[in-house]
Parts: sequence; C-alpha cells; structure tokens
Amino acid sequence: YIHIQGKEYRTNTHTTGGVKPKWNHTISFNIKTIHILKIEVWSRSIIGNDALVGRAEVDLRKLILEPGKTN
Repeated sequence: YIHIQGKEYRTNTHTTGGVKPKWNHTISFNIKTIHILKIEVWSRSIIGNDALVGRAEVDLRKLILEPGKTN
C-alpha cells in the first residue's frame, strides 16, 4: 500500500516481483494546495508490523517551474 499526503491507497499484492517489483498502478489525487508531495510505500505484514519500503518528497513547484528538466 502507499501513503500519499497521509492518505492510504491500496495496490494489488505483487507476489512474484522479487527485489524490484513493478506495479504500473495509477492513483489520482488532488494537489491544488500541496507544494511538497510526500509518498511512502509500505509492505503489509500478516504477522507483526508493516514494513516501510521507501519514502520520497517531491517539490511540485520545481516540476511546474522547470518542466522537462531532470536531475
């Protein structure tokens, strides 16, 4: 599952992805008042606590002001 701005979005479980799974899953959300997009990817655990797989913060103002530029 994924947390975007604190809201949980469910994705399909990927059981054969190994260490580099790909979901190609689309999620829509409103970003009108968001400047920094915060994303967390979690692995759901049946026993014990869920595990944080990774997190990222994206400055949306840079994407709008510098379209097409890559770092």
